[in-house]
This record gives sequence, C-alpha cells and structure tokens, in this order.
Amino acid sequence: MSSKDLPRRTLHLPNTPLFSSRVHSREPIDRALLSYEKAKAVGLSYNLSIDDLLSLSPKFWQLHNDPITVMDFGATTLLSIQYNLCAGTIARYVSRRPELISLVDDLLQYRKHGQFMMTDDTVRDTLTADSRGVEDVSRKG
Repeated sequence: MSSKDLPRRTLHLPNTPLFSSRVHSREPIDRALLSYEKAKAVGLSYNLSIDDLLSLSPKFWQLHNDPITVMDFGATTLLSIQYNLCAGTIARYVSRRPELISLVDDLLQYRKHGQFMMTDDTVRDTLTADSRGVEDVSRKG
C-alpha cells in the first residue's frame, strides 16, 4: 500500500482555527498551550487503543507518519511523549495489572497528561537509591 492510499485521519485539521492561526506573535506560554491542544487533536483523530500501542499497529505508524506532524514539532513531541513514553510504557503492564487499563485509556483520550521531566537530580537520586528498595519496586511492577 502506498502512502497515498493510507487514510488521513487528520485531513480536516489544517484548516481549523487551531492549526491555521498565527503563532509567532503569541506569548511562549500561549504557544505551548496551543501545542498541547494540537497534540490532543491529532491524537484523538487516530483514536488509538491499548492494542494499537502494544502491537505497533498500522494505525500507530500512520499517526507517526502523518504529514500533520511537521506543522508543529512541539505538538508532535508532546504527542510522542504522551503515547509512546507514557501510555506505551504503562500499557506493557496491563496484562498483569488490569487496574492500569483505565489510566492508559485516559492517557489515550487526553483526559490525563503523561508528560514528566527527569532532572539530573532525579537520575542521580535514582542511581544512588538503596538497591534493596529498587529491587522491591522492580519485582512489584
């Protein structure tokens, strides 16, 4: 199947006010909030499921190859963090931890945000943590 035959679930978005408004004169915080809204709009257009994440389905790859991703790289980064790093990581555990299914669904539907920042301090604290405590946590997960 060539790329021209792939469904473009976001075809309607470039002409919406969300994507067609000028952003360069906006304050940085307003541009950031707009990028969050764009990421949400693109993500919801694909309506990915937990199975799409776990199997890396064709729909998953269509999302990541959609031409709309070049319209706002901030939005694309936020979308990738939300779906790949956060929801995708948690989704790997739903077979053993079914209570996580609703969390992953909330992340996929943008009812919850999964962005986080790991600072140098966080990394240092994690690496120097009591090894017994780290072992206990990894066995539970």
